[in-house]
Amino acid sequence: MESLESRNLLATITVTSLADNLDTDGQITLREAIQAANSNTSVDGSLAGQPGPTVDTIEFDPALTGTVTLGGTRLELSDDVVIQGPGAAALTISGNDASPVFFTSGADTDVTLSGLTLAQGTRGDPGGAALLNFGANVTLQHSTVSGNTGEGVFNASGAITVTDSTFSGNVGQGLYNYIGATATVSRSTFTDNTYGIQNFGDLTLSASTIFNNTTGGLSSGIGGDATVTNSTISGNGGTGIATGSLIGMATNVTVTNSTIVQNESGVIAGNASIVSLFNSIVAGNGGDVADDIRGGFLNSISANNLIGDPSSAGGLVEGTLGNRVGDGSGALLPLHVILD
Repeated sequence: MESLESRNLLATITVTSLADNLDTDGQITLREAIQAANSNTSVDGSLAGQPGPTVDTIEFDPALTGTVTLGGTRLELSDDVVIQGPGAAALTISGNDASPVFFTSGADTDVTLSGLTLAQGTRGDPGGAALLNFGANVTLQHSTVSGNTGEGVFNASGAITVTDSTFSGNVGQGLYNYIGATATVSRSTFTDNTYGIQNFGDLTLSASTIFNNTTGGLSSGIGGDATVTNSTISGNGGTGIATGSLIGMATNVTVTNSTIVQNESGVIAGNASIVSLFNSIVAGNGGDVADDIRGGFLNSISANNLIGDPSSAGGLVEGTLGNRVGDGSGALLPLHVILD
């Protein structure tokens, strides 16, 4: 039989107050719960966090909904923890336009943030209004990042996985993925931000929507690689997908089964970029002057795409490798032509 000493006891710390303090009053605030998880001690009567490999869980009393308004300093996570909120519509953690919201760090640190809204954060140093990650493995799921000033999430190093989340109304990028960092995004929406996603590391985007951002949808450069699959990038000011790099630092961007339409510009294949396009639609970009693909030719293996305008088709030729290119009139190709 397994001895009790060899078992990893799970620590579930329950937040009972929306206040933001470390007062000894018997009410467990989120800041106190995080301190208990980080230090593996009891704080204000809370359950003590457990050392690794145990992952502590912080949850909220079922009767607790509303807003945790931070008092001017961010919440710092440096030990393995899951913060399980009651749902993004039920609980907001606000920087109160006075501080960032979360800071995560440590190469061996695993953090999950779920069922929360992160709002009204302000950009810290070097960035990240709602979340700054330095080296940790972070999962953000079923959450909303909204109304922050600066990058909503700044992944400076380490890895972040985003699923089923919304980034909206941030004055800055929704997500900023820095050189050497890894971001994996699925089933998520980026809308009404200054910029959707800026990537300089490794980005995988799938089953997501980037639309109606002010100055651009997605950019990847300075050696950063991006893979976009089953996603829609539409209605953005600036460029739907912009790529570019420094000499000697190639940027690889691969787009598959995706739609890039009605942006100010569709795709810009910039300096030292290798852009490959498969089974995708790039059309209706540029307004009165068509601007679907420009800046350079797409990778010659690009295949089975539908491009709206021949003057901005990125070197793709009608009928070659299954690519269909419109005639520039704005009219749709007949269905029988597309299917041939």
